[in-house]
Amino acid sequence: MRKSAILMLAVIACFGLVGCTDTHEPTSTGKTQEVMGTCPGCGMKAPLGTYCAKCKAVTVAEVKTFTCPTCKKEVKQGTWCAKHNCFRFENTEMKCPKSGAAVTKGAFCKKCSGYHGLPMVKYDAEKKVPVAKK
Repeated sequence: MRKSAILMLAVIACFGLVGCTDTHEPTSTGKTQEVMGTCPGCGMKAPLGTYCAKCKAVTVAEVKTFTCPTCKKEVKQGTWCAKHNCFRFENTEMKCPKSGAAVTKGAFCKKCSGYHGLPMVKYDAEKKVPVAKK
């Protein structure tokens, strides 16, 4: 377990967290282009971390299903959980940029007024749903 956690941290350090970093990558000409993702609900193609209001999900690099440790249900990565007000991601820990605390990617943060690792999504407290950040 400890070795796998160390390995995961090493991988994260080498590649960065998707959604926490710039979603642009250099092309062969030196210019940058946005890294595209897929909505786990409808299959829409858009830059990583883009909110899909139709599916209440964010675009992800790889659409995959896993067992949510909180809900104990099979869920697709990038989908929103209304009960816990978070986007579900498998085994992705990061640090909150405001508090420095260890958090899970996709969790709502009152201090940041948004979801960890998802800079293009904010929470509408009146409607009690996530929305695209403009």
